[in-house]
Amino acid sequence: MDGARTGVRDRPHPHRPPRRRGPDLRGRRGRGAALTLTLVAAGRTGPNRALSFGGEGASLDERGRRDVAALGVRSPVVRSGPEASVVESGALIADEVVVDDELRSIDLGSWVGRRPEEVAPVELGAWFADPDAIPHGGESVTAFVDRIHRRLVALVPGTVVVAAMPVVQAAVALHGGVGAAGFFGLDIAPATTWTVDISIGG
Repeated sequence: MDGARTGVRDRPHPHRPPRRRGPDLRGRRGRGAALTLTLVAAGRTGPNRALSFGGEGASLDERGRRDVAALGVRSPVVRSGPEASVVESGALIADEVVVDDELRSIDLGSWVGRRPEEVAPVELGAWFADPDAIPHGGESVTAFVDRIHRRLVALVPGTVVVAAMPVVQAAVALHGGVGAAGFFGLDIAPATTWTVDISIGG
């Protein structure tokens, strides 16, 4: 997503070039009980810039630190995924960072550290076409989105969550009601903020 626009790509990929800020999505979810949360996508890393899978495990680069600080977000405490860039992003906006392993990014198995062109096209095609596929031997998109949903609905309303881009991508998919099937149609940039309603009913 870029500004208040939802972007849909012809060749979706969970890693995106850096842009600025995501929209406040409250009120677009529809009917049913929902939990409102603020999510901050972690800043850029070197592997993010190179579009390598699993880049959130690296430390923030200089641009990543600067972009997170420029968000102007401040909270006494944030809940954070366990990856280095995520924890570092949390420390830039909060006095206390509570690391939560259940907010970890999707497990991409044997693809971690590789670029898309280093993966067999048939494997990439299966990954993008089928949310239940695990060509890398890690976690399917369906299992990942379900895991993130279970964790988010257990949080206190108003919690500020700092997470890797795929985690924010899952949360926005849940907010929009598109779930795992719509995961790759969403565009999340590093160092962006999102206010979403997560359905408590599933």
